[in-house]
Amino acid sequence: MGARVRTGLGTRAGRRPALPSLTPVHLVARTWRARLASAPAVDVFIEGGCDDSDGIDLDQVLGART
Repeated sequence: MGARVRTGLGTRAGRRPALPSLTPVHLVARTWRARLASAPAVDVFIEGGCDDSDGIDLDQVLGART
């Protein structure tokens, strides 16, 4: 039988360690992309002297984040 090669990653029998989920990073990026995309419209709205006292929560626009 051939010799086993050690990778130094603590692997055994060809298994690799689980990678962390990138879902939280994607959710943050999605939220900020939506905020940045809406910024020009918000600026025009505020500069137009419109009443913004009945603001809408970002979660209502994007949907609940898990």
